Amino acid sequence: MSLKENHTAFILRAIPYSERDLIVTLYTKDHGLRSAIAKNSRSSKRFSGGVQLFRKVDAMLQPRKNNDFDLFLEMRVLEHYPNLERDYDKITIGSYGSELMRELARGDIDSQQGFDLLDAFYQELDACPNDARQLETILHHFEVLMLKGFGVLPSLHQCHRCGKSYQDMDRLQCKRTGEGLLCTSCRQPGEPVGLIEEDTLYILHYYSNPVSTPAPDALEQQDMRFQARRVLQNSFRLILQKDLKSRPMLESVLSHQ
Repeated sequence: MSLKENHTAFILRAIPYSERDLIVTLYTKDHGLRSAIAKNSRSSKRFSGGVQLFRKVDAMLQPRKNNDFDLFLEMRVLEHYPNLERDYDKITIGSYGSELMRELARGDIDSQQGFDLLDAFYQELDACPNDARQLETILHHFEVLMLKGFGVLPSLHQCHRCGKSYQDMDRLQCKRTGEGLLCTSCRQPGEPVGLIEEDTLYILHYYSNPVSTPAPDALEQQDMRFQARRVLQNSFRLILQKDLKSRPMLESVLSHQ
């Protein structure tokens, strides 16, 4: 019989497997993504605190040979986020971020780095006042850090081919395939690009480093924020193989802010 293992982890998803059992997706601090079956989880005291999203837990798992699912034996809640769980917009943003990590963590990202990103993301959402701009900034900063972690952060300060500064470009255009800025000299015939406003670029610079970068006035312009979202979304298409189920709900929330 396999040895039991204790893991500090975030619960990213819990779906019914039978009347009493759940299949749980966890993101562990030391080993990244793990899937496990929690038997009798809906009634057992071994899972007090609830097997649900937005829980940091101490999870006891038992790996099984030749099986994709570990056994999820018991857990203890280490931290939850009551302010996040009481606010619809925060739940929507947090759910999207959780699904994003769940899908991207199937690739090569350092487990400690991914765990720390989730930890900071949930804590910032929980501590954030009901401020639409601040919530959106937390979301997009998380996205930028995810793109950086996977090595596909779009080039936002210079042409991604020749290194020409955006300040020296006669017009600003981004590759629709997600690589970032592309100067007119480097663009090849037929390459798909989209023109972006300078204010959009300033918003993206701010999302990249909101602590050290002053908030641009353009943050109050919905069309500029929408354009910035599209630049980041195009970059995620480089590594995501499908549309996220939480994306339409996220867009609905952001479009009304």
